[in-house]
This record gives sequence, structure tokens and C-alpha cells, in this order.
Amino acid sequence: MSASERVRLRMLEQQKVFRGYAIPIALTLGVTLPLLAGGWFLLPQYTVVRQLPIYVPLAILASGLIFAAMAAYFIVAERKATPGPSVAA
Repeated sequence: MSASERVRLRMLEQQKVFRGYAIPIALTLGVTLPLLAGGWFLLPQYTVVRQLPIYVPLAILASGLIFAAMAAYFIVAERKATPGPSVAA
């Protein structure tokens, strides 16, 4: 095995480890941030949080959707990178 092949394999392993950490984080943020933004619309008008401008919950919603898209991308990339079970004949 040449040095360049070892470097390539090590990079692939590091990407897999990164995705292993990034998938749960991105999924958590992708779910909780839109829920948090939706809570802004459910609060009564007189609360302190409701005094924030409308672009604050919209920005939180947008960032949550970006995290959800990242999680979906990481999951698809992980499935493509991981070989499936071999079928025995």
C-alpha cells in the first residue's frame, strides 16, 4: 500500500468519524430550532420574547431548516460510503 493510499484511507476514516458526530447534532438542531421559532408565534403578545422583531424567529427557522438539510445530506453520504450487506448465493 502506497503512502498516498494510506493518506486517502485515513481521510475517508476521518470523514466517517466527523459524520458520526455531525449527524446527531444536525438532526437535533434541525428539529429543535424550527420548534423554537414556532413557539414565538404561540406566545402571548405581552411576553418579552414576543417583543423581538419578526426576523429573529424567521432567522432561527431558516437556520433550523439548514441544519435539517445538512443532516439529510450527511445521512445520504454515510449510506453511500458504507457498503451494504453482501448477499450470499
